[in-house]
Amino acid sequence: MNQAALMPSAAQEEEEQALALLHQALAAHAAASPLPAEALAAVAGLGHTLLSQGRYLKAVDAYRFLVIHDPVTLAYRYGLARSLQLAELFEDALMQYQTALVLDGNPSTYGLRLAECQLALGQRPQALATLRMALANHDPATGSASALTRVQQLLSVLEAHHEETRVQTGE
Repeated sequence: MNQAALMPSAAQEEEEQALALLHQALAAHAAASPLPAEALAAVAGLGHTLLSQGRYLKAVDAYRFLVIHDPVTLAYRYGLARSLQLAELFEDALMQYQTALVLDGNPSTYGLRLAECQLALGQRPQALATLRMALANHDPATGSASALTRVQQLLSVLEAHHEETRVQTGE
């Protein structure tokens, strides 16, 4: 058998190291000792890697740990919400995006994701209201141009559908 096939790849080794750091961090958290920034960074890196690999439920675990440890860091909250959304756990994702907005998350980015979850849950009127709020509260200095464009596109489609429905029902 080929020796190279038996050796773990660099990515596998990195993932194993990150998982080991995660276990150390969990042990430290359980002992109520503060976690070093390096441990949090390693877990965040693992979460990002898992998310980008489409391993959404594993990413949820990593980001949930980070949010438990540091509930006000928006990057951790967004990672958790996005992982939940991509795992199609829309109600949980919705709660995380709402919390992020309360914590001063970017209205266009978080509003867009919130509306996507609302649509997935069949909450079209709420999604329309959320998109309108995201558009009204968009800050060009801090907001994502691509998120704003997507908000505008989705809002246009939903409003057109809403108007079409009103005409068909004779409202």
